[in-house]
Amino acid sequence: IWIGTVGALNRFDGKTVKHFTNIAGDTTSPYTSQPRTIHNDNKGRLWIGYETGLTEFNFNNSTFRRIPLFKDLYIQKIVSYGDSVLYIATNRGFIRYNINTSEVFNYGLSSRLPHEVLKRNNVNDVIAINDSLFMATNRGLVILSIKTNESTLVPVPVLNKTPIRTIAIDKDRNIWLGTFGEVKLVKLSVDLKKTEVYDRFLSSSVNTQPM
Repeated sequence: IWIGTVGALNRFDGKTVKHFTNIAGDTTSPYTSQPRTIHNDNKGRLWIGYETGLTEFNFNNSTFRRIPLFKDLYIQKIVSYGDSVLYIATNRGFIRYNINTSEVFNYGLSSRLPHEVLKRNNVNDVIAINDSLFMATNRGLVILSIKTNESTLVPVPVLNKTPIRTIAIDKDRNIWLGTFGEVKLVKLSVDLKKTEVYDRFLSSSVNTQPM
């Protein structure tokens, strides 16, 4: 089990915890910043997104390979598609990264009309469902079709354009959305037409936020 904390990246094998921290002058060690997201792709590669970049863990020698293309980027979320593509949410745009060719495409900088909703829009969380990416963004729920490479903003009237912080899918394929707004937790039906607010289950004694 891999766990990211303020002080280090940690690996728990069921008995002991090994800490991975930055070693001054050693570029094969982790970044000095905090790990923000951890992703295990379809090939078993482990990717760690830090506040200052992206790394891949080498299981053979327990070192970290820093990906130069993402240097100084705040990595918020990583999802994979197939064996060679990562979709990465950063503080400077939503990026498609081809692991084999090192090719990157930043949707936030795209001039194409189908990507307009991702321009100047922060992507906070992402989940992959079949051939689509469902994104929790500052402008609401966005769906990116991997097949057509087109993005769509999905209206969720109950949220009234509130930025969405987290997103998840349950066993019945309903979409759950968490926000820091007045309405905090919403279930969206499979057909994306019906919503149900679940704020009544959150604590009323504190300003609880779903994370």
